[in-house]
Amino acid sequence: MIQEAPEHRIIDDELWQAVKKRQAENKIERDKNGHADVAAINYRRRPKYLFSGLTKCACCGGGFSAISATLIGCSTARNKGICDNRVNIRRDELESRVLNALRTRLVDPALFARFCEVFTRRSVNRLRMDSRASINAARAEVEKIDREEK
Repeated sequence: MIQEAPEHRIIDDELWQAVKKRQAENKIERDKNGHADVAAINYRRRPKYLFSGLTKCACCGGGFSAISATLIGCSTARNKGICDNRVNIRRDELESRVLNALRTRLVDPALFARFCEVFTRRSVNRLRMDSRASINAARAEVEKIDREEK
């Protein structure tokens, strides 16, 4: 039995309906076996940290990755040994410095808006390319297995 109790609502009905509509649009359908489309799920995954995948080494141009729970450093220096940059930085310190520089140096709202636009575009494009690469690799692997089975 359902009974309306508008006096107990936390948000208004208009907002509730807008949220429910967006949830329905974003819902990932499952097939008859209960499996969801992995590509759709990966497309929606967001980076865990603010500058994930955007921090680059000044020496070699390679990406920075987690060294420990709090430190990031040059991946090329650590994994391939072809870069001499063994300097690392705390992730929270890096984020603080960059955001502070944005606040103090990009005080013009137009400059800041442009920065946000470019930053978002590059982040989304990078995520799409990474997702597409993993999908293509998986498809190639399936095709290879199919050829080997024949």
